[in-house]
Amino acid sequence: MLRLIAILAFCALPAAAQQTRNYTDALGRSVDIPVDPQRVIGLWDWDITTALIELGVPVVGSHGRVREDGSTYIRPANVILGVSFDNSDIAFTGAWQQFDFEVMAALEPDLLIARARDVDLLEQFESVGPVVFVDTEGFALDSYRAIADIVGETAQFEARNTRFQALLADAAAWVGENDYTYSILQANGSEGGEVNIYGDYSMKSYILEALGLTIVGEGARLRAAGERRITGSPELIPAQDADFVFGNYRVDQGAKGGPQAENAALDNALPGYCEFLQACADGRLIMVPREHAVTPSFQAWELLTHVIVSNIAGRPGIVPPD
Repeated sequence: MLRLIAILAFCALPAAAQQTRNYTDALGRSVDIPVDPQRVIGLWDWDITTALIELGVPVVGSHGRVREDGSTYIRPANVILGVSFDNSDIAFTGAWQQFDFEVMAALEPDLLIARARDVDLLEQFESVGPVVFVDTEGFALDSYRAIADIVGETAQFEARNTRFQALLADAAAWVGENDYTYSILQANGSEGGEVNIYGDYSMKSYILEALGLTIVGEGARLRAAGERRITGSPELIPAQDADFVFGNYRVDQGAKGGPQAENAALDNALPGYCEFLQACADGRLIMVPREHAVTPSFQAWELLTHVIVSNIAGRPGIVPPD
C-alpha cells in the first residue's frame, strides 16, 4: 500500500509543479495555461484536434463524429493523418451538442481548447480544467497559428508554414503567368434545390490566388462585400462560369459524398446544369475534397496545392467564357 501511495504521489508531481504562463484567448479572457501541456482535450475535431495531432501534441481526448452504425471517428484527422479513436489513445469526449463532461473530467486534462462559438459552454468546460477559446471562423492559417501558440509549438508551425509558402512559390512557377479566372460553387445538400456560391473558401481560395487566379461571378461580389458565401437559386449557376469552376466533395462519406454525388446534387438542383456551365461542358469543373480545403493541416494544404496544379497547369488553349 505504501508503495502504491508513493507511486501515485510521484505521478502527481509533474502536474502540481507544472510551469504556467498567462494567455489571452479569442474571447479576451486571461487564462493561466501550462507552458508544456501534456494532457490536452480538443473540443472540436475539425478545427482543433486535427491541428493538435499534426503538431504532435499529447491529445488525450477529442470531440468526434458518430456514424450510423454507432462507431466514432475524428473528422478529418482520420482521412488526412490516419489517426482516429480506434488506432490511438485519444478518447471520444462526445459529439456536437453532446459533450460528455464526466469522460472529460476522468481524463484529468491540463488544458482544453474550444471554439469561440461554443462560449455558452464556458462554465462547464471550466469545471473540467483550464480552457482557452480559438476563433475558428476566420482564416484557417490564423486559427492554426493560434492553436500552435497555445500549446507552445509556434516554432514548429512557422517552420511548416515556411515550407508551405515555398511550395506555393514553386506551384506558381509551375502554373506560370496567367489571367485565369475561377469560381466556387456547391449544391446545398444532397437533395439539391439551392446552390452555395462562395466568395471565400478558406485555403482553397488562398492557394488559387497564390497561383495567380482571380475570382469572378457572384463570388467576386461577395469578396468585395466581405461575405463568405450565399445560398440561392440554382439559376445562378450559369453566371458563375469561369476558366475553372471548383466544387467540393466529402472524403469521409465514401461514394455517398464523393464527386459523383456532388455532380448529381448539382444536376438535381438545375437539370442539365453542365450544358449551361461551359467550364463543366469542357471538363474544367474540378471537384476537390472539402476536408483538404479548410482543415488546419499543412499536410492537407500541400496535397491540395498539388491537386489544383495538376488540374490547371499546362492546359492548352483555354478560351475564357463570354
